[in-house]
Amino acid sequence: MQELIGWRPLKTIGPDNGAPGVESMLDIEYLSSVSGGLPMIVFSTSVTHGGQEPFLVWVQTVLKLADADLPQVISVSYGDVEASLTADYMMRLDAEFAKVGLRGTSILFAAGDSGAACNNDGTKFQPDFPASAPHVTTVGGTELSGLLETGPEVMNSIGGGGLSNVFPMPDWQKTAYSKWRQQAGTDAPAKFFNATGRAYPDIAGLSSGFWVVTDLVPQPVGGTSCAAPSLSAIVSLVNEHRLAGGKQPLGFLNPLLYAQGNKNSAIFNKVRAGCNMGCGANNGIGFCALKSGFFSPAGGWGSLNYREMIKLP
Repeated sequence: MQELIGWRPLKTIGPDNGAPGVESMLDIEYLSSVSGGLPMIVFSTSVTHGGQEPFLVWVQTVLKLADADLPQVISVSYGDVEASLTADYMMRLDAEFAKVGLRGTSILFAAGDSGAACNNDGTKFQPDFPASAPHVTTVGGTELSGLLETGPEVMNSIGGGGLSNVFPMPDWQKTAYSKWRQQAGTDAPAKFFNATGRAYPDIAGLSSGFWVVTDLVPQPVGGTSCAAPSLSAIVSLVNEHRLAGGKQPLGFLNPLLYAQGNKNSAIFNKVRAGCNMGCGANNGIGFCALKSGFFSPAGGWGSLNYREMIKLP
């Protein structure tokens, strides 16, 4: 496939002898096309963590890279459920993500495709991980409204969003969360989530109407696995612009995003309608966008505006 479109990743780190999957091809095709073919490294692993995603093996591989080889932006569209992992393991992983951020790399994770999800008892929302990790930027999902999808962006009901049961809310998020609770009022499904946990997603992007080609076969796809590589490509283009102007790459994004959001920055395209899925006891609704377009656990601050982001100091 890469030869047919005249583009190949710079290199692959890890096994490269299996048939490509839809998930990996989705990331590669949209990272490359949206970014205009910026150099890319593909990471792959051949092991699992107790049947779950091998995130620790992967991030340790990333951290072994020399500074000159370390990508400035990393997009990941895989995830697990917090309740399926130990707190110690998740805390360890987030510490590793923090190390990557300290080296100037932005990590963007898809928020998942189960909305706010729900536990087996139907009494609490069930957060995803690493979407809930504080040291990654989590990408939720939007879609275009209207019969022909020509209207404004609204929340995609499958887009992941919620509050962690493991990680406390970071300081950089507290102001946004407080304002969201004030604006949401009784619409915030308070009994279903941990009010002191790290909220996600941080931003959102289009997550429906995508096509991916695997083994020369095109097929439609949707979900935050579409949004994460698309927004990662935008961040990569912003970094390219910054480097050309003698500035540093953006690095760990979240403190910057929340500082900009709290002052009503134009770097976000606000999303003002739509909800994600939740528990049946809450009429199947999770979190909803605010009419003001302010931050919410449905879609964070909304999608990114490239033309405004390149103006950041």
